[in-house]
Amino acid sequence: MIASPAPPVSRPKLLDRVRWHLRVKHYSIRTEQAYLDWIRRFILFHGKRHPDIMGEEQIGAYLTHLAVNRHVSASTQNQALSALLFLFQQVLDRKLDFIPGVERVRRPPKVPVVLTPEETRAVLAQLRGDYRLMGELLYGSGMRLMEAVRLRVKDIDFGYNQITIHDGKGMRERVTLLPQSLKKSLQSHLDRVKELHQQDLRRGAGNVYLPFGLRRKYPNAQRAWSWQYVFPAMKPSLDPRSGETRRHHIQEKNLQNAVKIAVRKTGVTKAASCHTFRHSFATHLLDGGYDIRTVQELLGHSPCEIRLWNDTATFTSCVPIETTSFMLGLPKACRQDYKRTIRGPFLPLGIGSLSNWFTGKVVSTRRTQPSGRNTSRARGANGTSRTGCETISRGKDVSTTMIYTTS
Repeated sequence: MIASPAPPVSRPKLLDRVRWHLRVKHYSIRTEQAYLDWIRRFILFHGKRHPDIMGEEQIGAYLTHLAVNRHVSASTQNQALSALLFLFQQVLDRKLDFIPGVERVRRPPKVPVVLTPEETRAVLAQLRGDYRLMGELLYGSGMRLMEAVRLRVKDIDFGYNQITIHDGKGMRERVTLLPQSLKKSLQSHLDRVKELHQQDLRRGAGNVYLPFGLRRKYPNAQRAWSWQYVFPAMKPSLDPRSGETRRHHIQEKNLQNAVKIAVRKTGVTKAASCHTFRHSFATHLLDGGYDIRTVQELLGHSPCEIRLWNDTATFTSCVPIETTSFMLGLPKACRQDYKRTIRGPFLPLGIGSLSNWFTGKVVSTRRTQPSGRNTSRARGANGTSRTGCETISRGKDVSTTMIYTTS
């Protein structure tokens, strides 16, 4: 008797292959959702043609459609380009040639929105319940929105008054402040959350998401109190990846809507959001005379980020420049740290001297070369421009220099 041939193994669908490659490379679920959405739109735009029979011309036509007809922003266009490059290069394993008429659009720098201390207190006073506690944490610690939403019980150290951020931007970990004024209300909130967790355990639930392979390494950790979210959702939900039912953290959209309503009630006309609390945290610390290096570490910023707002230069990194003198408005304007500066990502300058760490409201900054001639550009060792500056006249002999990044 002749055996029937085995049925052919079906090839995974395209979007399933994209999803698999994204998860192998540990992309976040938000990036996965965004890339899949852009790839789906790209296929529909070209009449449901398979990407195997498309190439650079079709990519250029779609990106041009986004810019010309849909009027998308520079960041949106770059995200669509990144998704399509991932599809062709990583999933389809195709090396693309030059795409005519398409290049990564450089997003213009934006001035961050900062609330005054009075405006901040007024907005926080309009928040209610857990949303107020979350807003106070955002302002008191400088956390990002998703960092606060994903906060776990084990990350809060009441003894040392600090919060450890494990799931930050770029997977960078850092330690930030736990405001003394929030300790009592936060402990009361955790008592209520713990009672909710105990109820889940009695029902045979109480599981929480664990990153990477921690679930296999520590089988009981997903039910442990220390791994629970500080701000859990009202009811369990279905995990989109594993299909299991767990109690996830609160939806960030809820806090965003609450802050939006609070800003409207206070009559503040600024375009404030949850991230505005982070800008205000940094600016108010600098206005109070705190060292720039301390603020940079609390924010978890990379060494090339600088924030400007009005006359306050909210520097969030060290920028080496050619200089012989500083005159800044705050008493803690400079900190001698030459050795730490030359160990950083910046090289010693070809001419002039290397600066200290500095911060504060700029009253006047005079930047000179060894010859005494004023300079308006800071140059690296290889002659490339590090920063730019804009000098604003404040009187007969006084000028203000606002330094900003150009990279």
